[in-house]
Amino acid sequence: MFKSIIDQDSYISLLENRHAEELFELIDNSRDSIGEWLDFPNHTHEINDTRKFIERTLNSFAANNGYWVGIWHKGKLAGSIGYLYFDWQSKKTEIGYWLSKDFGGLGLVTKACSLFMKYAFEELKLNKVEICMATSNIRSRAVPERLGFKEEGTVRCFEFLNGKYLDRVTYGMIGEEWSGNFKDQKIKGELYGIYFENELTGIIGLIHHALETELKHIAVHPNHRNKGLGSKLIEEIQKLTTPAHIIAETDREAVNFYKKNGFIITSLGEKYPGVERFKCIYNFMKA
Repeated sequence: MFKSIIDQDSYISLLENRHAEELFELIDNSRDSIGEWLDFPNHTHEINDTRKFIERTLNSFAANNGYWVGIWHKGKLAGSIGYLYFDWQSKKTEIGYWLSKDFGGLGLVTKACSLFMKYAFEELKLNKVEICMATSNIRSRAVPERLGFKEEGTVRCFEFLNGKYLDRVTYGMIGEEWSGNFKDQKIKGELYGIYFENELTGIIGLIHHALETELKHIAVHPNHRNKGLGSKLIEEIQKLTTPAHIIAETDREAVNFYKKNGFIITSLGEKYPGVERFKCIYNFMKA
């Protein structure tokens, strides 16, 4: 697994020596946010430190004993995810991850974890994947919970970091749970309507994927526009949807509607001749 696509803007790939400077700058710029939960920024003082880390993870990769990869978004290094080890006798591993403060809210960690789970269960034929973090790290805990892991237990006072003891919670998933929840999962489409004075006045169409819900269509009858019905549809869908985020694609005319309802807007450029399109993302939790 040298490079895997996360989405149209993002991918994961092995870290190489040429990434040492970019990796150091990323850690240095997010030292406080990463260091709140992880100890390695305290031991990362110069580019040579990240160079040594990359060398160690490449050696681990060669020895088939776990490795770390970079998470890239729009050509920029955004964070890292890794297999901490491979226990080939017990057929299990643990996934770790971290993300720069500048790339939160895009679902990158959740999607990267899903790729790592798929590779662990379907290619490496492992039986169990674990993810562990401080019990108070709510954003990090949201990732395994979102992916269907089961909370297995808590170790009290697991580590001493930033002048205080942190408890550690473990989440786990075994192979048969992955097969049942994800491997054979079918894409599900739904259509909802909204009524005003007993009249159907708006509809919204969705496609549910494992990690996200795609908003394919939303429309309000011309006689009932500017009454907040479109926003009400979005509000109700947010209550019904459990994946990491809702995504939609639209034109310039509808951008302000999505922006008003809390979506993050990204231009896709001139996707069709003379027509600029926009990607809209609503995130339930930043991770």
